[in-house]
Amino acid sequence: MSRTAFMPAVSFSADKVEQHRLEELAEAVADRETSAAELAVDFAPGSFGCHEALHIAAVVMNLIDRDLRSHPAVLVNAD
Repeated sequence: MSRTAFMPAVSFSADKVEQHRLEELAEAVADRETSAAELAVDFAPGSFGCHEALHIAAVVMNLIDRDLRSHPAVLVNAD
């Protein structure tokens, strides 16, 4: 495939995404030696853990808006 050929977007089924989320949750529970219920409390809306996740999302969105969206490789490609 040439470097300029269109690469289709990767798509995942809702079941595949949910399976991955549950695997990641099990790993987080094991890493922290806690339970899913305790994680739900520790990372509930209004908690520091939730604030941390929202902060990371804001940083990523800013990076996309500031650096990626205005990058010449993106600007010259209408797709």
